[in-house]
Amino acid sequence: MSAPLPDLPLGPFEYRFAPTLTSVRLARHVFANWVELLPGVVVDAIDDLLIACSELVTNAVRHGDCTAATVILRGAVDGNNVVLEVEDSGDGFAWPVAHGIEDVVVHDENGRGLFIVEALTDEMQVLSSEGRTVVRCVKHDMLRQEETSEDPALSARFRAESHPGDANTARQR
Repeated sequence: MSAPLPDLPLGPFEYRFAPTLTSVRLARHVFANWVELLPGVVVDAIDDLLIACSELVTNAVRHGDCTAATVILRGAVDGNNVVLEVEDSGDGFAWPVAHGIEDVVVHDENGRGLFIVEALTDEMQVLSSEGRTVVRCVKHDMLRQEETSEDPALSARFRAESHPGDANTARQR
């Protein structure tokens, strides 16, 4: 019988999808699955990254050139930190912007996304080159050097509820 494999950190991932608003939920789901499988992940910090993921993908879909290319979602581990990147085919912008969150119109539904991402993560950069924009954020100290929870509820916490007719719902009945 062979020895069990060590519990090593997951490698980086890259996921490409169509620049549509329906892809936002899918991107968040894919990122959630990857993050929750990281050995030693600090469960209480996952929600911050998932909100950041949703905000960045939504911005990429709304403000990128949706006729030209795909939106790219990346995740990586850097020491005990988790890195999230979203790339789109937009022309980019300068960050930080010349105004602050207090300048956003109270009843306007737009304009808060990057302020939210900046508040929920420890680092944020906007990089633009050759018609592509990458927003990169880092959440520090996301990984501990201890075992993760074996609690099956952890996985369910970050997944959307099943809809009637889904294969998973049918199996649960």
